[in-house]
Amino acid sequence: MSECLHCSNRFSPTANETEFCCSGCRYTYSLIKDLDLDRFYLLKGDKTVEPVGDRAFAAFDPTWLENATADLEPGAPVTCHIEGLSCVGCVWLIEKLYADTVPGGRIELRIADASARLRGNDHPADLIEFAKKAQKFGYTIQSPSAHQGEKSESSRLLARLGVTAGLAMNCMGFSLPRYLGMPSDFEFARLFDQIAWISATLALLVGGSWFIKRAWRALRLRRLHIDLPIAIGLLAAYGGSIYGWSSGQDSLIYFDFVAIFSTLMLAGRYLQTHVLERNRSKLRADSPEPSPVLRIGSDQKIPPDSLKSGDQFQLEPGQVLPVRATLLSPITEASLEWIDGEPEPRLFRKGDLLPSGSRPLSSKVEFEADEAYSESILAGLLTARSPDERSPLSDRLLAGYLAIVLLLAIAGLAVGYAQGGGVYGLQIAISILVISCPCALGVSLPLATELANNLIRKQGVHVTAQGFWSRLNHIRQWVMDKTGTLTSDLPQLKDSSWIDAATTSELEILAALARHSSHPFSRSLYQSCTRRLGHASDVKLNDWQEIPACGPKGTAPDGSIWSLQAPQSATAGAACELFRDGQALTRFDFTESLRDGAAGSIAQAQRQGLGIQILSGDKQTALSPFRDQLGLDESQTLGGLSPADKAQWLKLSPLPSLFLGDGINDALAIESATVAGCPATGQGWTKAKVDFYYTSPGLGFIPDLLATAKLHRRACIWAIGFAMLYNSAAIAICFTGAMTPLLAAILMPLSSLASLAIVSQPFRQHTSKDTRNFYVEPQPAANKLQVDERPRPKNVAEGGSRV
Repeated sequence: MSECLHCSNRFSPTANETEFCCSGCRYTYSLIKDLDLDRFYLLKGDKTVEPVGDRAFAAFDPTWLENATADLEPGAPVTCHIEGLSCVGCVWLIEKLYADTVPGGRIELRIADASARLRGNDHPADLIEFAKKAQKFGYTIQSPSAHQGEKSESSRLLARLGVTAGLAMNCMGFSLPRYLGMPSDFEFARLFDQIAWISATLALLVGGSWFIKRAWRALRLRRLHIDLPIAIGLLAAYGGSIYGWSSGQDSLIYFDFVAIFSTLMLAGRYLQTHVLERNRSKLRADSPEPSPVLRIGSDQKIPPDSLKSGDQFQLEPGQVLPVRATLLSPITEASLEWIDGEPEPRLFRKGDLLPSGSRPLSSKVEFEADEAYSESILAGLLTARSPDERSPLSDRLLAGYLAIVLLLAIAGLAVGYAQGGGVYGLQIAISILVISCPCALGVSLPLATELANNLIRKQGVHVTAQGFWSRLNHIRQWVMDKTGTLTSDLPQLKDSSWIDAATTSELEILAALARHSSHPFSRSLYQSCTRRLGHASDVKLNDWQEIPACGPKGTAPDGSIWSLQAPQSATAGAACELFRDGQALTRFDFTESLRDGAAGSIAQAQRQGLGIQILSGDKQTALSPFRDQLGLDESQTLGGLSPADKAQWLKLSPLPSLFLGDGINDALAIESATVAGCPATGQGWTKAKVDFYYTSPGLGFIPDLLATAKLHRRACIWAIGFAMLYNSAAIAICFTGAMTPLLAAILMPLSSLASLAIVSQPFRQHTSKDTRNFYVEPQPAANKLQVDERPRPKNVAEGGSRV
């Protein structure tokens, strides 16, 4: 592992990149060195900051800032959110950029919430220029409204918490005289009790009702919820206090405890919710948001979600490509870092197909949409939600837990009644109900899932299914398809002579035939055709369908039937044949290569005791070269299998299987596997069936996926173990009578926070790293901070050395 020169994050070096984790960090590092801003690294020290990624190349949309400054009076501030602000070095760098770009202006920064107040001069355009310049350094200036609603639930909890805390203080204040010895016949004693009762009642309505409503809704749906014991404890404590007040049993008056318990429960739940929302916010911050595109032939900008196949549009440099599209411009350089994790920009030529989520880096570029936005990879990734980790097993555990708690409360009531009467028994029962909360099931496990999803997402893996991590821990073998899964998703055509000699009509029909197929051979042919044509096909095929184990088929406008099929030859390798009206026109042979990291990932999986199996529809002879490269024996590579054969093999296998497939031919196998995944380039319905899909170009994420599953399992075991020890000790104290409701109310949120810390520990250990300091050599000062808008080449200026 190496350490990025800019952000200090650890990364795996490649042959082409050994110094930076991404092209954005390399670009920003070169800007800082060129503009003599090296003090940033001295102030940052060994602190890791967020990798720049594609933000440095993204196009800045000034619309919100233009609206904010349109009616701005001189000197009036503009509030904004700065994505990427994380350390004192960032503060210094942003202030330096602002002072240079906005003469006479002033900026006020807050690291805590990454917000800023911009006080401009008489030229509002300077603020927009500053925002554009900051973007080149990896800081995105956003409207505050872009982050409103991210913490909607925690904000509502915080409002409830504030009101409930005030009522609790009021209740405690008027209850204190009784604890200090105020006699019951004191003339204001009754008034003090009434004020305490009113305050406790309002605290229960404002704060406690949040838990009671959630528990009641779950019961109406015939489900148990983790808030049920909290609701029972609150109602029992409040009911006991009412009974004690009305009957003169002062030892049962716990109005102040009800108010304090509601406050502390809300405080604990707020902190838990805030942690989860912060993780989700981090996930969304890493995702590129598409902006409106300019329709070719008009001055109209259209929203990305209105794009459909065949629409032609234009992108600004750095703007996210919303859909998979054919390049109409002669040439462009584009960053695919967010899609495949590769830091190096790639060169594309007219007719090439670019995936959604890529960022063209050249001047204005024209495209023709190849799909609707709703079908794109980007739309799927941006609308994906973290899966719910609830499972039948969790529900059974919660039911058993609540049953045990209720039985213990009844037992405590009986024991207390036998030892000291009903009042003493009620006190023990209330304490048991309050102290016992299944925080490991309701708080810790969802947090463990969030942390695991966040960790593996950095490898380009997106989890979509319930109970994914628990099922993944049972996997004992890794099964995969060959073409497009084990091998590169875009094989190379060996001989393009037919395409070079074909007529425009034939090329357009072949492109239309292959256009919507997910098979790697089809996508390779489509790219070859569009390169030759220089545009996407305008032909619309009737009755287009993709037949499993065969290929795409459709009827051309002249009535002829075209299809791509597997060759009939028994010795066929990586190839397919083109048919028109049942007559073979030509054969296309392809060169396939293993995906990046495939051999190393398979070797590592075998060392971990995982079985390896390749199931392919290709002939057995086509598997021999890959078997030799991977060091597998013949029994581990099975060829000539139909989709049903693959599914049957998985059903009969005694070992739980992780299956990777990429298209319609693998649909049956996906449904038969214990856990299944597919590339993000797969069809939408395929991604809806799998447990996860991945944007990584290689297979190096598989060992990381299995390692993350072990981390998740370890975190869950630690949390459940802590919960068992804590509740056993707390309930034992309750039976002795030493546990008061106040002490229980204090221990309950503390145990929840301890559970959160315990769950986070394995993930913190995994991401911890050795840190190093930088020594930055002084550079000649620049007269003015002029930011070069062009993407930098790989080799940047040398500006210092590590100590």
